[in-house]
Amino acid sequence: MNFNLSRRALAAAFIAASLSGAAMAQPAAAPERPAHGKHFKGDGLPKHLEALGLSDSQKAQIKALHQAGFANKQQTREADRALHESLRALSPAAPNYRAETDRIATLMGQRHADRIRDRAEMRAKQWAILTPSQQSQLAAMPQPEPRKARWHDKK
Repeated sequence: MNFNLSRRALAAAFIAASLSGAAMAQPAAAPERPAHGKHFKGDGLPKHLEALGLSDSQKAQIKALHQAGFANKQQTREADRALHESLRALSPAAPNYRAETDRIATLMGQRHADRIRDRAEMRAKQWAILTPSQQSQLAAMPQPEPRKARWHDKK
């Protein structure tokens, strides 16, 4: 009987220790990510613009541009996600499968063209904020390597 009691006490101690260890081992809360992701650190500007020595008013104007575009990006991201979901939900057995696929593909192509236009417009607005010397400095900066080439270099 004494053996059974010590076994229970040992089991209770083990359970208490494991519960307290699990409570202490919870990971810390993840740091809050900035609204613009990894590209905007320091002053909240893209790296290529930080190197230009912008004035405070130029920084404020560029930040305002990015903040205004952020809400638009959220809406377009949700619309793109809805298109992908509708394509995923299509059944190949449906009688209008090919026509619906073509319609969704056309819409996706239009969305892609809109994103290209939005990026070009943002770049033109940023360019207009810069002084002529900053514009020439930005034009002289080396272009980043394509993503695919960087990926192959890492392998």
